[in-house]
Amino acid sequence: MKIKTANKIIVTCFPIVIVMTLISAIFTVHYLNIQMDIIDVQRNSLRQTERLVHCSERLTNAVRAFSATGESRYDDEYNNEVNVEHNCAKAVDALRMLGTPKNELSLIEEAKRNSDELILLENKAFAAGYIGDFELARHMVYGREYQNSVNSIMHPIQQFQQQMEQRFFDEIREASERKNTAFITFGIISSFLFATILMQFFFYGRKIISPIIRLNDVVEGLGVEKNSALLDDFNDDSEIAALAKSIKTYHETTVKSIQHQQERQQISEIITELHKVSDFRELARVFMSRISKILGMRYGTFYVVDEEKQILKLIGGYCVSVEQIGKEFSFNDGLTGQCATEKKFIRLDNIPTDYVPNFSLTGAASPDCLMIQPLILNDKIVGLLEIATYSEQNDRNQEILVELEIVLATSIEVLMQTRQHK
Repeated sequence: MKIKTANKIIVTCFPIVIVMTLISAIFTVHYLNIQMDIIDVQRNSLRQTERLVHCSERLTNAVRAFSATGESRYDDEYNNEVNVEHNCAKAVDALRMLGTPKNELSLIEEAKRNSDELILLENKAFAAGYIGDFELARHMVYGREYQNSVNSIMHPIQQFQQQMEQRFFDEIREASERKNTAFITFGIISSFLFATILMQFFFYGRKIISPIIRLNDVVEGLGVEKNSALLDDFNDDSEIAALAKSIKTYHETTVKSIQHQQERQQISEIITELHKVSDFRELARVFMSRISKILGMRYGTFYVVDEEKQILKLIGGYCVSVEQIGKEFSFNDGLTGQCATEKKFIRLDNIPTDYVPNFSLTGAASPDCLMIQPLILNDKIVGLLEIATYSEQNDRNQEILVELEIVLATSIEVLMQTRQHK
């Protein structure tokens, strides 16, 4: 083939290959951005869904706390949410703004319709509380009809969460497949471009440069340097490094979101089960058995507190012998007594290995950190938790204990009032 013909083919094909390479790269980045946008919308949608669930739980907890204690601040908290903050409505509006499909929003609308019956029961409970009939109020908000109404709201919300998660999973998978297709196309075209360049250099080197090399050793050196530099340029993996970084960021974000969602779901299930207990031992058993999995707990005790008599009574625990259940301790006994007296959270790192009774006999590593959480309701301590875990887990564990404090304190207060009534 003549040089002129070959050169014409090369000059024509080379720009086309470059343009195709750039287009495939642009599509790769485009679909990568789509994928990241979907992840961002998913994160915001999950946040708004959690806000909606929290709003519903907040209203339920407020009316139950009012029925149990008669404190007006729970009435104010309920009315503030319903008439001022409107967090539920704001969460729904945010989901709508995020482009949530109508079929998913219809589940939220179903939950809102079902809430009418719940609001009616709550208004009746408040009305009973206003006239001092707290027994009737508690019967309303802890009865089967009320729980069924709560379930009729939470069930559509849970269905909404499931459909939303499946939709995001499908969208992310589709965007990922398109991104991978574009990236593979980019790789194929880049390889073809590289081969074209090599063929071009081979052609020009053989047809043009080789004769010049034979006449001028300097040109030969320049040609070798140029070739090496070009290979180095095309072997650059900066695009792959950027893609790997994006994939890593996406993976970490997704895992963290699922874990958080699972944790929130577990806490919500614990709260639901606590509302069903009928005595202190069942309360301790349910709470300790469920919370041990979340906290990675190695040892724990659960006390109810009589502040007037300054007595702590052990009602249950985790890795606690049956013989210990029911024992009473004074406020002068150890760290638990100190916590009950001061009504302040206590955390000790590097606790002695023999602090937890008989734990070293199991052969497992002893817990090295102790957390003691007072359970306070209306400035009155009604219970106390003593939890032993590993130190690297404690920052998040402390947040969880604080989050569950009001629920546990309210449950203890309700059981105490039920026992006194009987």
